[in-house]
Amino acid sequence: MIKKICAFSQTYGNNRSELYRYLPNDKLSIDFRNEFDLNIYSFHNSDRDYIDTVKNEKYFQKLKNLEFKEYNQIGYTQVIRDVLYELLEKGYEYFFYLQDDSFTYGVEYDFSDLIEFIKTNDFNILYLEATGKELNNETIYYEKNNLKIYNTTTQDFFNRNGWAIDDGAQISKIRYLLDHVYDEDYFSIGCIQKGETFLNSKITKLKLERLTTNIKLYRRYSIVGPNAHWDEDGERRMLNERFS
Repeated sequence: MIKKICAFSQTYGNNRSELYRYLPNDKLSIDFRNEFDLNIYSFHNSDRDYIDTVKNEKYFQKLKNLEFKEYNQIGYTQVIRDVLYELLEKGYEYFFYLQDDSFTYGVEYDFSDLIEFIKTNDFNILYLEATGKELNNETIYYEKNNLKIYNTTTQDFFNRNGWAIDDGAQISKIRYLLDHVYDEDYFSIGCIQKGETFLNSKITKLKLERLTTNIKLYRRYSIVGPNAHWDEDGERRMLNERFS
């Protein structure tokens, strides 16, 4: 059965304009997002002038089924709560969560079998920033042509680097997220970084399905925001090589 799927990204503040220098050139990501029924792009605590300027970026002219949202004076995690429940009420079953600084690797990839899996199979969480091989678990969950889906769990992620769950790109069943991942304690935190830490502490104790594939489709590039200090120049070089 074909399901209703929403892709969601949220940007925040007024200092992330540089991302739109590269996003319009990430054709693979644009094509991937355009496979879904709705593309929500949310502005969080951004000024009116900034929002109006960003909305005119070429990137948004390339996204189909696009809906803008704006949230002010509300925490990031509270936004996630409101969006998930709103989507559930509108009949959406799955939620593709993608940070605003997420890009593909700038390589050609036929994702048609992956899209078919996502649209026609029942699963709980599919993570798109790691492979089963990286997690040392290549137990096959699903296979078709060159696509492999691995039966990985949050414990496989924890065993890799101590993070059972994070805010990386993933497609999840909304009802599963609300029943097993997010809770009112998380939604009340507000701050995305503190929320991510809280979730990891909670999920570390659990073994939840978090499937992976044999192709690492996405990664986050930290060139703006609080994480940029780690390797801003190196990340920017990669973006320039792949998406300028």
